[in-house]
Amino acid sequence: MTFVRETEMHDTILVPTDGSAEAESAADYAIELAADLGASVHFLYVVELRPVTLPSEVTREPQRKKEHREWGREMLSNVADRAAPAGVGATTETRTGKAHEEIVESATERAVDAIVMGASGQSSLKEFLIGGTTERVIRLTKIPVTTVRA
Repeated sequence: MTFVRETEMHDTILVPTDGSAEAESAADYAIELAADLGASVHFLYVVELRPVTLPSEVTREPQRKKEHREWGREMLSNVADRAAPAGVGATTETRTGKAHEEIVESATERAVDAIVMGASGQSSLKEFLIGGTTERVIRLTKIPVTTVRA
């Protein structure tokens, strides 16, 4: 009797990042994984602004969005530069919207093979819980999601 085990090949790994320690750990893990598998990584930053509640904030909103996008591009450039020494190809993308929705949409549009993202808790039981965005992504996608702690 012969058993054949199929192994999944990963061509592209999506790595959502926000510059946090958890996201940095996820990026490092994804780069190592991509190097081992001969895959590439796609780093994503989502500009997720809180709702404007004061009239004085309305005029500031376009500037805030621009600042977040610029910071995101710089952060993405820095994290993507870390992939090159490992021989891993990297691309970057910035989107605006709800983080979990944009992550799933990007993953689907790019037909990625896996998502690697930071895990962070938001309660006193944080070591047992994963962050809200991560949990929503896991619930919304059929793409395998690996979570990484800082």
